[in-house]
Formats: sequence, C-alpha cells, structure tokens
Amino acid sequence: MTIKSTGYALNPFTGKAEWVGRLRRPPYYRDSDNSLLVHVDGSDVKLLHFLIGNRVYIVNEGLTCNFATTGAGGLDRGDVAANTPYYLYAVVSSGSIKLIASVVAPNDGGPQGYELWTYIGACATDDGSATFYEFTATNGFFLTRTTLDTVSESATAGSYVEHTLNSLPITTRSIYGALIAKPNASGAGRSVYVAGNGANSSLTQNSQVASEYCHITGWVNLITAKTIYLYLENTNCSAEFILLGWQEDPTEYM
Repeated sequence: MTIKSTGYALNPFTGKAEWVGRLRRPPYYRDSDNSLLVHVDGSDVKLLHFLIGNRVYIVNEGLTCNFATTGAGGLDRGDVAANTPYYLYAVVSSGSIKLIASVVAPNDGGPQGYELWTYIGACATDDGSATFYEFTATNGFFLTRTTLDTVSESATAGSYVEHTLNSLPITTRSIYGALIAKPNASGAGRSVYVAGNGANSSLTQNSQVASEYCHITGWVNLITAKTIYLYLENTNCSAEFILLGWQEDPTEYM
C-alpha cells in the first residue's frame, strides 16, 4: 500500500512550497533467490519513504525490480547486459510506488518515460554474464561477493597507465577492490600501485616472492568517473585490480 504525505516549506528563491529536507535511501540487495531480482524490504514496522515530485510517499511493503521485465517494476527499456552499471529509481505508477532500473544515471535524466523519480542507488552485472551476484547496498555503500570488473597492466613500467572500469557507475566517488601483484620468475621485490588521479597511489602491493601472487584490498578515491591508474615498478611484475564495491553520496540526488 502507498500513501502520500506532506512536509513542505516556502522556498524563498522560487516562492513555492517545497520539501526542504532529505530522506534516507532504503537499503537494496540481491540474495540467492534469483539473479535478476533486486529487492527493497518494507513492512508495517519498516516503512519506506520516497520523496517524488515534492510529495512524500510512504510504503508499507517490500518492492522488487525484476531485470527480466520491461517497465515499472523492471528495466525502463532493453535487456539486461553483462558488465554494465544500472541505476535504481522509485517512480509513481498507477498510484503506487514501483522500482525501475535504467542504464541512464540520475544526472543524465533518469529512467526513460518518467519525469518524476527519486534515485535509490546503483548496482552492476557481472563482468562475464548478464546476471547479478549476491550484493548488499546501504547508505551509498555497495559490496558484492564476487568480481564485478577487472583491469590489468603488464606492458608499461615507470608511469601511471589509465584504465576504465566499465561496470562502475558514474555516480561513484570511491571504489573498493583488490590490487594484485603478479610477479614472474624474475619479479621478486617489485611493487605495483593503483591510483585514482594518475599519481599519488591509493594502494601499494609488493611482490615479495618470485612467481607468487599477493594482494591488498582497500579504497581508491576517483577524480574521473570510471577511471583508475595502474603503475608498475618493473614489467617483471604485472598488476591487476579487481572491483568489488563502491561508495556513492546518498544525499547527492533527489
């Protein structure tokens, strides 16, 4: 069931009554039930609140986005694809709140066919298949149980090399992942780095032992959307970065 609420104040710049606060983004997740279903939990004791078109909608039941369908409750258009970020929204459809997903980010217009919406957060399909592995997302932090995307560098040493993470949402400010040092038989004691700005590494991993991989997990702050930089001390030790999650600003979009 969906009901409407009010909570307006006069905007001195427009002279109109507008909502002046922000609402908490609901957590969303994909569990083991189906690889194309994304859920938002709700109940009589766990009410959901959505601000859409200067109205607050209160929902007392769970919502599901089925990526195998098109329209409200599914994708706004097209079919789900591998290695792709999707942006999850709440919209009003036939008087009720529905979830809808789109490849279009909130700063690029939001879901097709809906002028009024509120942004919830992003998720991404696996790098090798058009499915979602289990994940949880709360307060802008998204974490998955498996690899979302991978980039590697083995050819260039002595400078930061730009790489694109295709499955990364453009709404992301920081990413979480694993940096792996991959030495060959001559690569012991060499270091690899990952950075978000082409300098000043965020994570560093030393190869330590020849032919033995080792890794470190942590955060990388981004300057350019979808872009990280890998640095090799020597080409005898290559680098790989595995994307596992990210942080969005849950207050950035309405």
